[in-house]
Amino acid sequence: MKGKFKTFSNYHGILAEEDNTTIYGFENLSCERAGEIIIEKTGGAFGYINKGYLKVKVDDTILSIAEGFYFSLPDNFEICEVSEKYQFALWVQKEYNPMIQVGKVEDYGRLNYIDGCHDSMLVHPIKKGNPCLNALYMPEGVNQTAHTHPSLRSGFIITGGAKCITNHTQFNLEDGQIFYLETNTVHKFRTDYADYVRMKLVAFHPDSDFGAEDENHPMINRTIVGGVSASDIDEIKTK
Repeated sequence: MKGKFKTFSNYHGILAEEDNTTIYGFENLSCERAGEIIIEKTGGAFGYINKGYLKVKVDDTILSIAEGFYFSLPDNFEICEVSEKYQFALWVQKEYNPMIQVGKVEDYGRLNYIDGCHDSMLVHPIKKGNPCLNALYMPEGVNQTAHTHPSLRSGFIITGGAKCITNHTQFNLEDGQIFYLETNTVHKFRTDYADYVRMKLVAFHPDSDFGAEDENHPMINRTIVGGVSASDIDEIKTK
């Protein structure tokens, strides 16, 4: 089964599952939808809204999330209203409970990536190893170095497009598509074709090798006792 890449343009429900991640997509732009928006809430959710808006309930709070915004929600969220026309992606991570975060995807990346690309971390891991949500920006003329990832990747193509090249075939990536890249799939993106000259996307990672730890984070590192960081004083650390 290794080596799978899939794209989805017409979607309303579960698109793929791997390990503890369930990938959802919902849209009614390609055709009318009679079915409800049903999400199996086995954990918290990360998402991106490309068209329309969502209203979600968390405890006693109602949040309105607008078009062009990403979000993370704890595992007790409920979708209570959706716009007449909608298009959004949702990634549910089993037994993970993220904090509420909402923000707008910018037009440029804050970090350098590879081969002329940039990225931004939208939702950080709460602790090292936790899931995260990112944005990837590819300018014109990129022919990426072929590579793999040690866990699945799934994302939403916001603007532009590119080609994804795997060992088996190539895929045209278009506005509004959701993609799923299986663990350890060899691939690369290209924007050096005539009609595929740029791309901006949101990407979900189910894990990370980055983030705060109980004994290594800004609050404890920058607490100084007698000139020594509290991170180096075992007797005062919270057990």
